[in-house]
Amino acid sequence: MVNSIHANQGIADMPNKSCILSTLPETPYLEYWQLQKNILSRKLQYAYPDALILVEHPHTFTIGRNGNRSHIFLSDQTLERMGIPIYQVDRGGQVTYHGPGQIVSYPIIDVTNMGGVARYVNALEEVIIQVMSDFSLNAHRSPNQRGVWIEDNKIGSIGIKITRRIATHGFSINVNNDLSYFDNIIPCGEKDTKLTSMERVMGATINIKDVYSRIAYQFGQIFGMHLAIHA
Repeated sequence: MVNSIHANQGIADMPNKSCILSTLPETPYLEYWQLQKNILSRKLQYAYPDALILVEHPHTFTIGRNGNRSHIFLSDQTLERMGIPIYQVDRGGQVTYHGPGQIVSYPIIDVTNMGGVARYVNALEEVIIQVMSDFSLNAHRSPNQRGVWIEDNKIGSIGIKITRRIATHGFSINVNNDLSYFDNIIPCGEKDTKLTSMERVMGATINIKDVYSRIAYQFGQIFGMHLAIHA
């Protein structure tokens, strides 16, 4: 059965469009990445709908196009013992961590009429900011770095790729995840960046499904999209 979330107006000033929303169970990174590639391939070939995938991953480090393996402090042997893979991926940015309790949002959407990459990234940041506001958290941008902060601590990160007008990859929000894993990397190449989570700021475990719901709603509002939930 398909339910709907309707967005009235979006800051991206786009005509109202349809977008498939999928919320996946905890999914290994490579499985998600193959799904993303499949959707991208379809969108490059014909008028396949836009999609928004919300998911958690097992403990994983990824290295973006500008990243460096030296920004992960753990040896290959230690990572193998811990069961944590590293993947070199095609998004922008550098090294980041994904793990249980962190929501990663992957819009696979046509950005032709969004006014450029910078405006698209601004809109993704706005989604995070408005989701935080829904939980009475005051989040903001940094003038010098991409992402979203609460006070001086980063809570949301962004890394994207544009392929012939189609955006892939996306943004993450730290909800209930174990922040100690970030101590093993230089996150996004920012040596002095400290990470936080909704759980740490609010002092309580957050219902992941509630955050999924607010991401979907705010994404629809900001991008002017009608989201059809695909079970």
